[in-house]
Amino acid sequence: MIVILSNLADVSTDLVEEHFIYNKINYARLNAEDIFDPSFKLDFDNEVIKTARNIIKIDSVNVVWYRKFGFLSKNSFYQELKEEFEAELVNHLVYEHYELLEAIIDLFSNKKWLTNPKHTRLNKLTILKQAEKTGLKIPGTYLINSRKNLKQLISNKKLITKSVFETLFFNKDKHNFSMFTKEITMKNLSEVPNVFFPSLVQEKIEKDFEVRVFILRENCFSMAIFSQSNGGTATDFRDINWENPIRFTPFNLPKSIEIKLLKLVSSIGLNCCSIDLIKTKDEYYFLEINSVGEFGMVSFPCNYDIHYYIYKTLKEMDEDEK
Repeated sequence: MIVILSNLADVSTDLVEEHFIYNKINYARLNAEDIFDPSFKLDFDNEVIKTARNIIKIDSVNVVWYRKFGFLSKNSFYQELKEEFEAELVNHLVYEHYELLEAIIDLFSNKKWLTNPKHTRLNKLTILKQAEKTGLKIPGTYLINSRKNLKQLISNKKLITKSVFETLFFNKDKHNFSMFTKEITMKNLSEVPNVFFPSLVQEKIEKDFEVRVFILRENCFSMAIFSQSNGGTATDFRDINWENPIRFTPFNLPKSIEIKLLKLVSSIGLNCCSIDLIKTKDEYYFLEINSVGEFGMVSFPCNYDIHYYIYKTLKEMDEDEK
């Protein structure tokens, strides 16, 4: 049996699930929100999870797909907590929720995984060094906390800054705010305080285009992103100008780069993830890994049908265990 750990809002999970339904393959989907439903029950003694949709006997499970199993902050229950209780108590319940999901995940610890959650907590700086060890090029990388040191770097090279942790999107006073990769220049240096929170700063690579690679076991699905001549997307393709959208197209990476990417992914224990690269002249620069693996944005523009291949992979993994 196959179990999918996801959340209610994930459309990519829905599309993979459709293949299971159409082909009448035995599976169960457990959403992080299910633990708030009155029908939910976890019997630790007998290792059985009951929800409104499923009865999951842990010993009957062969394969688990970990796909965005969490996100309490996007749950309506979380919004109710914020309105009723102090921030300290709300934060405590966030950690309680996290521990509950960890306990559920641990029940499947000896199963076959497509994306093992134990290997998804990646540090950008650590991964950069590992990528370099596999022979991939990386941008010059620095951790800076003062305008003085920042000014010294800018005098020698172009720089960008981005978050070390995950990108944050939040709402305040009815306005939406997003974190993007941004260029640092002498012009905006004056806006930077003398001392600031330690920040990730990297050399800006003048790109021909960007490459998003989705890796599924031994397969690389690559897409070129022509973002370099379009306003904000020249620094971060997510900073989209909707009046002049950028072009996405299928792309074949050199085999030597694919081999290095697969070696890197294997070394950190992943078998499903996304990787961002920059192509400049005859070189490819490694930027970062999304350990859960965004694939819808690669699948649809390139007509790769990755949702089907994920279904097929899970089915094959399940059959191998029978």
